[in-house]
Amino acid sequence: MKISGKVTLIIIYVVVTFIATASLQTNPLFQQALDNAIKSIQDLGAPGMLFYILVSAVLMTLAIPLQFIDMVVGIIYPLKYAVLVLIGSKLLGAALSFYAANHVLSEDSRRGYTQSTYLKGLQELVRREPLKYGLLIRFSSIPIIIRNYGLAVLPINFAQYMACVFVQSSVSSPFQALAGSQFTSFMEFATSSGSTKVAEPVQLYDFAEGGENAMELKPKIDASPSIGGERLVSMGIVILGMLCSVFTAYKIKRKVEEINKAAEEKTE
Repeated sequence: MKISGKVTLIIIYVVVTFIATASLQTNPLFQQALDNAIKSIQDLGAPGMLFYILVSAVLMTLAIPLQFIDMVVGIIYPLKYAVLVLIGSKLLGAALSFYAANHVLSEDSRRGYTQSTYLKGLQELVRREPLKYGLLIRFSSIPIIIRNYGLAVLPINFAQYMACVFVQSSVSSPFQALAGSQFTSFMEFATSSGSTKVAEPVQLYDFAEGGENAMELKPKIDASPSIGGERLVSMGIVILGMLCSVFTAYKIKRKVEEINKAAEEKTE
């Protein structure tokens, strides 16, 4: 049985993503290596910002999910700089994606990409109101490859496409940066655990005749992971944003189904 190149790429993508996710959660050496890399980028200053923008844009062009990477920016830089870096990386990544979709992909690939029933309905929606549905697509919880390349091959020009990306990134980036800024280091972010304090002995009293000091341990401090109020608020905002994205994707899906149903009835 012959396996197509697309299927092979999907398999590689899933395997690499799974290994990276598992290593991030369970491998201390992997966590430490990432922490050291992040500190190196932080020490570079402005060149480090440009380096991050470039790397993030390339990952976005390759349709690699960036939610985790975007939150890390809030750890590396002060909040206002983190927001600017995020917006810049998303704009550059979107521009590269648009160029790739319209100038690198062959006509057959673009045509095949829009052959699915869902994308046909989406194409009609964007044709009618490009800015409205372009924004909704950017805000919706759908695979990044559809948000980037799906929108890029739909009937929307470059200026409209970039305007949608700018508005969406200007809204989402501050919340992503804020969530990341609640952590002091990548190791803390990866483990999300509080510090463990060791119980220390304290002297109660001396025996009158030179006996040993009576000792007692301080009440043991709970060493379980702790999350501060500010972190709860910021993470709650991120979760709320994710729920809104899911709801937006659902509304777009319903609208696409209406468009497709009307088209089928018209052909009959």
